[in-house]
Amino acid sequence: MCTVDGTHLMLPDEDKIKRVYPKPKAGPNGESGYPDARVVALVACGTRHLIGAVFGTTSIGETTWALGLLGH
Repeated sequence: MCTVDGTHLMLPDEDKIKRVYPKPKAGPNGESGYPDARVVALVACGTRHLIGAVFGTTSIGETTWALGLLGH
């Protein structure tokens, strides 16, 4: 049996990173914090082994990123 779970990682606040991973929105007029990346992992429930993982921008939801784990 396996499970899929996702999380966010804060990345360094550098221009080259912000081009790919934008900062989260803070209300209608701004952004806050650090750039964010989403990580979605496929894990074996019994052994807790990491079977596979995908990552990318937070503008795409966990369920969409999880489709990249189907081959595992």
